[in-house]
Amino acid sequence: MTDVVFSHHHPDHTLNAALFINARAHDVWAAYHNHLWYDRPADGYQLSPSIRLIETPGHTPQDISTVAETAEGTVVLTHAWWSVDGPAEDPISDDHEGLRASRRKILALKPALVVPGHGEPFVPDENNPHLNPAPKTRRRDRAQLGIGLCDIPWAPVVLARARSRWPGASFSFA
Repeated sequence: MTDVVFSHHHPDHTLNAALFINARAHDVWAAYHNHLWYDRPADGYQLSPSIRLIETPGHTPQDISTVAETAEGTVVLTHAWWSVDGPAEDPISDDHEGLRASRRKILALKPALVVPGHGEPFVPDENNPHLNPAPKTRRRDRAQLGIGLCDIPWAPVVLARARSRWPGASFSFA
C-alpha cells in the first residue's frame, strides 16, 4: 500500500491508518509521509496519472473524494453518499446544500461506478432516486441508523470492494 486517502477525519475512516506505516496519507489539506508534511490543496491533486483528489464538502466541510480513471470508466470513492440504499439526506451533515453541490460535481464526471462511504459500489443512474434529494431538515444520529465503526481505514476497504466488483480494473497508486 503506497497511499491512504482520508475522505474526512471521522474515526471510522481513520481508525487504523497507522497499520500502513510506509504509505503516504492524504487529506483535504496536505500529504503526509513519515515525518514530513506537504501542504497542498486537495482539489485536482494527482496521486498518479489516473488517480486524483477532488474536494467534495458536505458530510463534513473537509470531505474529499478519490477519482480513478480506469479502462471501464471513471470510479469515484466518496462519502457524498453513505450507500446506494441511502439515507437520501446525510443525517450528520450541517451543510445539505454543500452536499448536494458536491453530489452534482461528482455526477458531472459521469462515473461508471461510485464507491460510497459505507456500502457496496453502485452505478449511478435514474434508478437511484436519492442521488440528489430535495432538502430535508431532520437529523438522526449514528446509533439510530445502526452505523458502527469500521475496523480498517476507508480507502483500502473501498478499493478492495471496487476490485471485487471490477476484477479486471487497475486501482493501483503507482
